[in-house]
Amino acid sequence: GYFGDAPISFGNIVLNMGVTTANSNSGTITANAATATAGGIVGQVDVLYNPTHTIKNLTNTGSVTGAGATAGVGGIIGIINHVSSSATYNLTSLYSNTGTITGTTGYTGGLIGFVSQGTGLTLTMTSCKSSSPISVGASATGTGGLIGEIVAGAAAQNNSATTTITKSWSTSTISAASATNVGGLIGYYLCQQDVTHT
Repeated sequence: GYFGDAPISFGNIVLNMGVTTANSNSGTITANAATATAGGIVGQVDVLYNPTHTIKNLTNTGSVTGAGATAGVGGIIGIINHVSSSATYNLTSLYSNTGTITGTTGYTGGLIGFVSQGTGLTLTMTSCKSSSPISVGASATGTGGLIGEIVAGAAAQNNSATTTITKSWSTSTISAASATNVGGLIGYYLCQQDVTHT
């Protein structure tokens, strides 16, 4: 289902109101479908309309498994999908620990599996931490302690994207077999147009 600024946010959430805050999960999340996303709190976030969105104070202590997921697997959010033409994501105090994050293919992150920044998007991550063990299969293409993959900007448009990560860290142990693009913080960062990152 879809939730707009929902106090409990599982499955898909569409942010129109701007703030999602103070949720936790300790249960086991498993997504078996080939195109599924899996997140400890939210499977997929689609951001619409409101130019500024804040996602904060979310904690996951449960295991998250994308058994057949090709899209995104994350300790907090599977995918953040930028839909509107210009927006700001503020991610603050997101924590994932103890539960193992497991991805088969695609993108897997201790906190977020995949971020599509689109064009004109500002992404900030502040005071976020992952200590969850991460395990992915050989077909995984982006695996990171915080974020599996970020696609920033749009190659066909003259627009920019900005990413800032501050006071955030990962102590996750990553078991990646022969997977490609593995990083302690970000597995794969694709910069397509006028991207600023700090």
